Amino acid sequence: MTENLLIVDDDPMIHRMLDFAFRNDGFSLTSKRNGADAKEWLAQNHSRTSALVLDWEMPGITGLELLRQLKKDERFKDIPVVMLTSHAEKSEIQQGIEAGAYYYITKPFNKEFLKSIVHRAVHDFMQLKGLKKQLSESQNPFANMQRGTFKLQTLEESQKLSLLIANASETPERALLICELLNNAVEHGNLGIGYEEKTKLIEENNLMAEIQLRLLLPGYKNKFARVEVSRESKSFKVLVEDEGAGFDYTKFLDFDAARIFDNHGRGIAMAKSMLDIHYLEKGNKVEVIIPLPSN
Repeated sequence: MTENLLIVDDDPMIHRMLDFAFRNDGFSLTSKRNGADAKEWLAQNHSRTSALVLDWEMPGITGLELLRQLKKDERFKDIPVVMLTSHAEKSEIQQGIEAGAYYYITKPFNKEFLKSIVHRAVHDFMQLKGLKKQLSESQNPFANMQRGTFKLQTLEESQKLSLLIANASETPERALLICELLNNAVEHGNLGIGYEEKTKLIEENNLMAEIQLRLLLPGYKNKFARVEVSRESKSFKVLVEDEGAGFDYTKFLDFDAARIFDNHGRGIAMAKSMLDIHYLEKGNKVEVIIPLPSN
């Protein structure tokens, strides 16, 4: 399926450059020169749009204000927005990230780096879209469960368990962010993919291939993440433990301006902003409290 990419920039040269950059990447590109036209187009085409590349300084509504409006609208809020702009002050970058930008790239830009970010944004969006679809179609098998223990080895398994937990929660879409923690247990904990290594793998669009390879290797193929779910009076307590050496989780609990240009590393902070999470011991254990619906 062709992925649709919306480019919003008042500079014709940017549209030509991006058309050339993505023409062999399987994207269908739509170009708009201002925020008002972009929003009008999205109102009719949001269901077939996989990502936006958005400038800040444009006539009429600014890109930053458009971003804020999009993130407040249920129709558009999940579509990832990559800001591509000459606004390069640290305070401006922080504003973009806080407004909901998936990533912030300053001009002039590296074409291959931009492509890697857009591909990752689309990958994450399609995963989230699929999870939400499954969530809306699934039942709650945990309705009467008091305690359960699960073993995970793959990202697919972590996504399936995240769906089950989210479906039982008071706010399923927020609870889906537990998937970030389960994915970390697989990728970083059990498969040993470090922060810098993941950065490079994403830049080269090789992360998923490396994960599949390591799942077959002797040093990793017998490792599992253990997930314990226990019911309390008004919540589930979820304990996630991997077989890794742990990590300094304190660096990732909040959005860090020092890592603002990294192509990953925000998942834990996103989960913390929505869920009650507590890392334990050396960082290979994390406890999550998931509120249950009141009956």
